[in-house]
Amino acid sequence: MDPIDTLGVCYLPAMERYLHRPGFKLIALSVALATALFSSALAAYDQQVSSNLWAEGYTVYTPGGGTISRRRFVEDLHLAAWHLVPGSADPYYRGPRLSIDLAMRLNTDFGIGKKESRPSQILHYVPGLTPVDVEMLVANLNIQGLWRDTLDLRLGRQIRIDTLGFTAFDGVEARFRLPLGIDVDTYVGYEVRGGHTLGFDALELDGTDTGGRHEMEADRYPDRTDPKPRLVIGAEVSFHPWSWLDAAIDYRAFDLLDTVSDERIGGRLGVGTDSIRIDARAVGSTLLMALSEVDAEFAFTPFSAVGFFIDYHLYRPVFEADSIFNVFDLAAQNDLGSRVELRLTEQLSTAVWAFVRLSDNSAGIDGNASDALLSGAGGGIGGRYKTGTRELSARVSILQEWGERRIGGEIGMGRGFFRSQRLWLRFRGSVWHIDDAFSELLAGNLAGYVFSARLRISEGAHLLGEFEHYVGSERDQRFVALMLLQLDLWR
Repeated sequence: MDPIDTLGVCYLPAMERYLHRPGFKLIALSVALATALFSSALAAYDQQVSSNLWAEGYTVYTPGGGTISRRRFVEDLHLAAWHLVPGSADPYYRGPRLSIDLAMRLNTDFGIGKKESRPSQILHYVPGLTPVDVEMLVANLNIQGLWRDTLDLRLGRQIRIDTLGFTAFDGVEARFRLPLGIDVDTYVGYEVRGGHTLGFDALELDGTDTGGRHEMEADRYPDRTDPKPRLVIGAEVSFHPWSWLDAAIDYRAFDLLDTVSDERIGGRLGVGTDSIRIDARAVGSTLLMALSEVDAEFAFTPFSAVGFFIDYHLYRPVFEADSIFNVFDLAAQNDLGSRVELRLTEQLSTAVWAFVRLSDNSAGIDGNASDALLSGAGGGIGGRYKTGTRELSARVSILQEWGERRIGGEIGMGRGFFRSQRLWLRFRGSVWHIDDAFSELLAGNLAGYVFSARLRISEGAHLLGEFEHYVGSERDQRFVALMLLQLDLWR
């Protein structure tokens, strides 16, 4: 049987299941509309076709003495076209403007071993790991300038980044531009999940993702083997009447019409000029009735060469019910810090910084007192010198929290060679001393270096390599090598 026929037979059942999903219908509709527009305005539109091909390979040692190898080849294809309405490229044109945006990715990994892809190999099997994966990152049709240039529409698969963070969905987004600098964004659709055909994972900081887990026990993890589509509904009201003021309120909910699985509200505020400014952002979970993220900064730059900054950062991880996949070094943060930046010359700059971590009902700075005011503190000083062909940096820092003290420093240098710096070589070395009140295995001295090279073979072709080596008392040596080839096939 022809390989192409075999591929069709293997994936036909999966495609039939996916055809009934709302997200796939929206993508198909967007592509169909885009195709029709292409054929009707072939001589009128501007278009861009670009493709990046990059490869990487690395091998890391596992705690059990084995190795994990990866040999990845990734192809990114991007298609965009605008001015699809005849005459819309004219600067005096008044009316709707149409454009399309398509982006796909082919992921292959020839380093995946047979044990990693076989469920029978319990100790080595990785659920969901596949040597070939196709993702549709973006596929949408944009209509701008409707209703006397007050309404914009976007239909299809899209990625949204706002005050609440990142979300990808198949649906419709509408933006209304109102008087007094008020914009209203509303959107509705189905979340993109990795367990679906042409979907992709969105990793969370706690180690969970939005994708499926094939070959897992379907009775125990039904939402991981074939995740059902989650309806996402959201809105943003932004207010920017003057150049010195920018504010917004955001809302997003999943499964609002059923049992709400996630619901968040947030806002941002920016006030000031180039010399003095206050920026703040806050996100809260209505299900937990608590703030999960806060970022605020006061910046005062009376001169271009001097800057004073005070910032506050709060982060409380919100774990999902299946956070058995979490990374356990993710800790809550409640930090208040400051820094001073000085630009001594056009090439030389330096900075001094310090912060304290409020305990937030956790262990104290020595790891014992739970009612202590502080759970951590730190600071440092650093400098950087950079020209068109050379760069040099150095910094020293100290940190103590929860019974652990870390003191260290690093120095980095880089140099460009040949015409237009075709070759760049970089080196970074670091030394750390660690004291730990609870485990001698975590204490001691640690030193290492990273050497990297970037070679521009030709316009659109780059070769990158990196070698990392760390050694410390009571620890095994660590070697990491990475090689990356990037090709811009069309631009």
